[in-house]
Amino acid sequence: MKPITIEVYSGLDELQDYKDEEKEAVIECTNPQVRLLWDMGMSSWRGVKLVTDKITLSKGE
Repeated sequence: MKPITIEVYSGLDELQDYKDEEKEAVIECTNPQVRLLWDMGMSSWRGVKLVTDKITLSKGE
């Protein structure tokens, strides 16, 4: 499995709180979509992008 980079544009404070306290969390994405990224310069696929309307955090199990 290849790792992917996730860019988060909102909700960073809540994510940072979980990271700082070293808590485990379940991240739930509302209306997730996966988009393929095309590299115009290389004329090839560069990767995938995960897009979601909302991220909800809950305590890990």
